[in-house]
Amino acid sequence: MMFKEYKSAEYWQKVRNLECAKECLDNCSRAVAILIASALFPILYCIASILDG
Repeated sequence: MMFKEYKSAEYWQKVRNLECAKECLDNCSRAVAILIASALFPILYCIASILDG
């Protein structure tokens, strides 16, 4: 009985860690997307000003 409880607690800890990792990955991908977008806008503005004359 004790072994099953221990195994169950270990299982739920793994599930929580997996969910936390997914959430972290989601947040990191959003941060990377925001960084790329914020880096692209000045470059596009510069290209547009060059093409505009």
